[in-house]
Amino acid sequence: MKKSTKVLLAVALILLIAGGLLAVIGMGGMGFRFDKPFGFIVSRGNTPERADVAEKTYTVSETFRSIDVKSLDGDLRLCPAEDGVCRVVCMEHQYRTHTVEVVNGELRIERHNQPGFFSMMDFGKDEIALFLPEQVYESLTVSAASGDATIPEGFSFDLASLSAASGDIHFSAAVTGTLTLSAASGEISVDGAEPDLLSVSTGSGDISLSALRVGGKLYVESTSGTIRVKDLRCGEAEVNSTSGDQLLTGLVAVGRLKLHAVSGEIELSGCDGGDVYIDATSGDVTGSLLTEKTFVTHTSSGTVRVPEGRGATCEVHTTSGDIRISVEG
Repeated sequence: MKKSTKVLLAVALILLIAGGLLAVIGMGGMGFRFDKPFGFIVSRGNTPERADVAEKTYTVSETFRSIDVKSLDGDLRLCPAEDGVCRVVCMEHQYRTHTVEVVNGELRIERHNQPGFFSMMDFGKDEIALFLPEQVYESLTVSAASGDATIPEGFSFDLASLSAASGDIHFSAAVTGTLTLSAASGEISVDGAEPDLLSVSTGSGDISLSALRVGGKLYVESTSGTIRVKDLRCGEAEVNSTSGDQLLTGLVAVGRLKLHAVSGEIELSGCDGGDVYIDATSGDVTGSLLTEKTFVTHTSSGTVRVPEGRGATCEVHTTSGDIRISVEG
């Protein structure tokens, strides 16, 4: 190595170390405590101040039948209140607070950020634990920017709607009416529910549905995430994907089963419908159906292998993908 190169590397290393020391000294001068990472600096006008994160509990004495959680930027957990007292337990500091109130029979929880240059920084765990005294409620609405939302079994809602930007949604509670779940980049998993209507959509996150009974229509859509379905019965089903795969096991619709994919694969195992319509552009369509069908197929350059049969129609279209479908039994 040339002498000039060694000199340049030495100078760069010295500057890097000096910059790190200056950053540490500056943060210490502003009040940052390295022994307490849950504390940080916020800016109030031109004056830096310290904000300490602490757990806060809100006790709700009024009765309510609906729940609405807004501006969530952390994890949300629903828990049974074994002592029969509704409580909201969350992390707060003086520039990040929550409003907890009951309005017209609805429990409303909303997070508030005070303005400040560093007020959006948080080195602590931002989580809301909602302890509910009852098991049955009319509706649940959750709107989250980030963080996961976990709705466990043991609760029941007439209607439920959850949306998240980057967080995951895990839903296992009972729903008698419509269940709507959406996420931009987070994953969505649903198991054990029996809604009348189920709508699930993601941008890049995966979707996992298992052990479900949907009285009416099932609608599933993902742009680039993988869609996994296992043991699901419904009135009718529509599944759409752009570049993600569809891995479907035991998806059975009493009415129409409609599947559409642009570049992802569609794999069926023990699926069925009153009639089946499958459309894929460049992905393969493979797998098995439960009952005999009259197959109508079309592909521009792919291979077609389907059995001869009679009964309801199974129509499959691809551009360049193969079509290989069998009938079980």
